Order: sequence, then C-alpha cells, then structure tokens
Amino acid sequence: MDVTIWKKRGKQAADKTVKTYSKTLDLSPSLVEILLSRGFEDEEQIKRYLNPNMKDLCDPFSIANMEKACDRVIQAVQNQERIVIYGDYDADGTGASSLLKNFFTQFGYPVKIYIPNRLKEGYGMNKDALFRLIESGVDLIVCVDNGIASVECAAYLKTQGVDLVVLDHHEPGEILPEAFAVVDPKAEKLPGPYKDLCGAGLAFKMVQGLDKKLDLQVDLRPYLELASLSTVADLVPLKDENRAIVYLGLKSMNRDCQQPGLRALIDSFKLNEVRSSDIAYKIGPAMNAPGRLGRARAVVKLFCDEMNPEERHEMAEQLIAFNDRRKEIEKGVYQKAEEQVFLEGKDKKRIIVVADESFHVGVMGIAASRLQERVYRPVLIAGGSGEIMKGSCRSVEGFNIYEALKACEDLLEGYGGHSQAAGFSIKRKNLPALEKRINQYALEKRIDPLLNQTIYYDAKVDENQIGRNLYEQMKRLEPTGLGNPGASFLIDHVHAKNVATMGSEGDHLRFQCGETRCVGFNRGSDKYRFNSNPAMVGKIELNCFRGIENIQFNVKDLKFSPLEDLDSAFEWVIRVKESEDNDLSKNETILWEPVFQGESLSREELIKIYNLSRKKKNFHADEAARITGLSYPAIAAGLSILQEEGMICFSRDEDLVKTEICPISGKKDITQNELFRKINHLSKEEENTNGLKEQD
Repeated sequence: MDVTIWKKRGKQAADKTVKTYSKTLDLSPSLVEILLSRGFEDEEQIKRYLNPNMKDLCDPFSIANMEKACDRVIQAVQNQERIVIYGDYDADGTGASSLLKNFFTQFGYPVKIYIPNRLKEGYGMNKDALFRLIESGVDLIVCVDNGIASVECAAYLKTQGVDLVVLDHHEPGEILPEAFAVVDPKAEKLPGPYKDLCGAGLAFKMVQGLDKKLDLQVDLRPYLELASLSTVADLVPLKDENRAIVYLGLKSMNRDCQQPGLRALIDSFKLNEVRSSDIAYKIGPAMNAPGRLGRARAVVKLFCDEMNPEERHEMAEQLIAFNDRRKEIEKGVYQKAEEQVFLEGKDKKRIIVVADESFHVGVMGIAASRLQERVYRPVLIAGGSGEIMKGSCRSVEGFNIYEALKACEDLLEGYGGHSQAAGFSIKRKNLPALEKRINQYALEKRIDPLLNQTIYYDAKVDENQIGRNLYEQMKRLEPTGLGNPGASFLIDHVHAKNVATMGSEGDHLRFQCGETRCVGFNRGSDKYRFNSNPAMVGKIELNCFRGIENIQFNVKDLKFSPLEDLDSAFEWVIRVKESEDNDLSKNETILWEPVFQGESLSREELIKIYNLSRKKKNFHADEAARITGLSYPAIAAGLSILQEEGMICFSRDEDLVKTEICPISGKKDITQNELFRKINHLSKEEENTNGLKEQD
C-alpha cells in the first residue's frame, strides 16, 4: 500500500523566541514560528525576507563570466555588429529573449530573435538554423535558456567566425561549449554563489550589468516583470535572489505594470491583483502553450512588437486560446498514458516508462507531471512516429532523473535537464532496454523509500482557526513557490459537513469545515470515506469566483481514522509489530497512517473482540466496528493479539473475518503481549507529545 508521510517542515521554534520576535517585529506568533522553523535566525534576516528591495539584488558581475559577456555585447553595439538572441520556446526562453530585445530596442539598437520550432527543430541550437543565421550575416549570438549542451554547434560557430555568448542555467555536461563567454551558474568549474537563476534571471542580470557599465540608469521595472514571470513559470527555487526578483516584479506589475504585453494578459485573465500563484497557473501556462504547439513566436510578438491596445488584447487572448488547445491535447495524452500504465501493470515498477507514437511531443512534460502525481513514481513519456522518439521525464523528491538518464546514455540519442525534470531522445527499438536499465538503476540507488510521498506542514491549527485572519497573516510569505512554499497546516479531527463532489465528472471533493469551504482536487472518491473525523493537511487560500471572494482550504491530503478498510489496518499492525520500541515514536508510517488518536487498547476492548468472535464467528469489518464501537486498527490489533495468545484463530476473505475459539487452560495475562505493549506505548507517546505532530 502506498503511504503518504506527514512531516513538520523545519525545526521547532522556541516559544520564548517566538514571543520576543512577534512583539519586536509586530508579527503574528504563527507567522514568526513558521519563519523561524524555516531557518531565519535573527530579526534582520526576517526583515529582509519580508521586505526585499533593489539593494538585495546581487552584483551581476559576481556571476562568473557575466562581465566578459557584457563587454562583448557592448563591443558589438559600438561596432554596429549584427546581434541575434537565440532563445528557447518555453516561458523562460521566450521571456528571456523578449527581455533582452526590449532592452536593446529601448536604446534604438536593432537585434533579432530566433526561437526554434519545438515540433520541427527540438530543443537548443541546431546547425540548420545557425547556417541560415550565418548566411544572413550575424556577428554575435547570445544564447539564452539553452546552449550549455551545444558543444558541436559552438565549435561550428567558431569555425565560421561568429562569437557566441551563452546564458544558460541547465546542467552542463563534462565538456563546456567553446564560446566567447559561458554564463551558467550550475557549471561546476565556474565560481559564484547564485546557482538557481533561470534563463530570464540571467538575462536580467545582463541588463543590470550593461546598465552599470554604460551608466544608463534605466528603469529596471519592466525587465523585473518579465524576469519574475519566467522565474515562477520555470520552477526554479523562490529563494534569495529569485525571490527578490519575483517580489519586486509583482510589486511593479500590481502598482503600475510597465510591460504592455503583460498588462494585456493581466486584463484578459481579469486579475485584480497578480500573485505568484496566478503566474504559476494562468500567465505562465499561457506563455508556455504556444511553444508546445510550435507557435512560440506569439509570446515574443506580444511582449516586443509595437501594436495598439486592441491588437495587444487580441494577441493576449490568442495565447490563452493556445493554452486551452494545449489542455485538450494534454488530456488525451494523459488518459492514454494512464491507461497504458494500469492495463500493463507498470504502476508496480519503480520507474514508469510509457510510449506511443500518437503522443504529442509538445505536451508530454505536463502529462508526465500529472502521471507522476497520480502514481508517485518517476515517469518517462516518449512519443513520435519516426525512428527517433522524443521524451519527457518527471521525478520524485530525492531521485535525480538527470543522473538516471546519464546512466543510460549509451541507449539515448541525447538528453538534458535537471534533477526533477528532463528530456531525452531515443531510438524506438531501444525503449525496452531503457525501461529495464533505468529500473535497475533505481533499484541500485535504493529508490523504494522515496516512493512514499512526504507531505510537509508548517503548523498544527484547530479547524476554527482557518479563516480570513490566518490567510492575511500567511500572505506575508508571498511570493511563494518551489523552495519557498506557501504555509501548509495540519488539522486533526475535522468535523466535515455537506460533503459532496464537484466537477462535471465528480472528480473533486468539497465540504464545509466550521465556517470555511474546503476543496480537494482529484479527491472526489474520498466522499465515501467520511465515516469518521479525518485529519487533513492543506493550504488556506483566497478563491475568487464570478467576482466573489471567499477563503477556502485547499486539501492536499486526508487521513481517516479509523482506517477506511481492514487491509490497511492489518498492514498498520504489521508495521507496529516489526518496529523496535525506540522506533515507535519516530516512524512516520506508524504515526501518520491513522492510529488511535491517543487512545489505548485496553483489556476490556479485547474482551469485546473475543466475545464478538465467540458469538458471531463470521462477521464483516463494518459490522464489528458497529457492535464493538472500535476502530479498524483496534479490531485488527485485537484479533492479532488474541490469536498470538492462542485464544482464537481467524482468517480473512477480503472484508469478511472468520473466527474460531480455541480451548485455553488457566488465565492469560494479555497485558504482557508484545503487540499489546507496543500499541499502548505508542498511544502514550502520542498523548504525551500531542501526537508528535508538532515535531520532526
């Protein structure tokens, strides 16, 4: 059985420190507790986190080779050389390309942008495109959000006398491209502390550098706005420099948006206030969708071309239409991939590999993400009708899928990406060998413990605390995203009312908790499991529907107590039996699978189970729970203890329990039974530490 483990994020903050900082900083104790648990150690760090400003942006020339790259660009401008920005087709590449072009346009210097067609040319530089650019007379190519893997193309450009500047953030190979300047914070040979800037983040740092060297004193706000879009959309960690970029970009676009194309998108989405979540789920996907369909130039056109407000609005609507089309295509790919997984039993493998020639290569990454969330396994999806298929990968926390591909590189035609997301190309005939090899690699790397998803929460609250006040406190954490998640809360004993499903196919869950509406996306089947008061983890958020705003709790996971089926209860009993005494209070799969909520398993309760076995002999689990008033874990544990003590024998046929009373002589001291002792020890641990749910 797959297990989700709930764990408190960070370390427990001292009550005295929380009270002190809450008073001196005029912040709520709950917010201070979260900030301290996330590693902010003093008041100054907290102030800088909550209020980033332009002074928090690093010196662009602290990034290795950035000054050299800027000097070459300045030289090209002074000598009237022809510059081409070679971008990528996703939200980062098009955002970075637009950012640089707008900077040159602002000062009247013409540059061109080349964005490869994802469906025809694929990712990165290719020689056919370079040949055409050389024919047109290019002198300098500035490669953004790609180029670090283009070793052959860089060598080709050098033979043609064309200089290359690479601004990339992807993982480099063993050999760096032979370019005039390579700016990639992830290149191990290059010094510098800023490893997580995206392509547009690096483009922004170049603009900063050019502004500094030329003493232009430009207004950086429109460039921050574009950089912030790409930073969120490209899923780089929202920490340090990245968070400052997004904070300042959001501040600018919400105060007086400087980028007319972005303003049109904001208006088309009818956003009163842009949050990082709006970029992640609305603006970012609209920027990504055209590239997935081979129309990435539409994004550059929106952000760079001169047009009147009506034309720009139509262009923004076109991007949204592209995204609607992308959703339709992606749904078909996902459904077919999911069907293949479960029909062929691939969900039991450590790494899932699915392929079909009908899969649209532009949406496989999104389909892989959805499938990874569904099965919580690393997923590789490949598509394409030719001999060479293209694929996308998504991984689970703690497993580096880029390194996994590297271990199989002799089977691949090419690969690249990050630890959690990557792409590859492969000959169709090599797919079975890849599936076998990469699963063997996962076994050797001991992936199994990583396949139980860990869900982190920041604090435990009562259900009556979730409301507007808590939401307003947590807004101070914005902008949030990867590496700086929004606050999640654990709520025990949820008293749910009006439990129902929503969506055209009943895929989603909704219910009332106190005065707050709760929603659980893709949890519609949980409607039938509310036979008790569950615990839940999720986030408090503001929902706006048809112009009406309300606070809602977005449920990430639910755990029901008693367990919803007897199989799960017996599996829990086995985990308790197999654990050492000193492990009971540390084993999350025991603490969080649903336990006794601080109740002990008493001798009287065992008598209830014994009497039921004597009278009924055959009974269903729900019948036993109704008659005894005990939870499924208590019933499973009681049956196991009585059998171990030779008092009964039982067998199970799915939910039906069949028992026989065994003859016994003398009295039995059940309290000395090891399982009985462990369960009562666990219950005391939970009672003494409030369920251990406030600690690591």
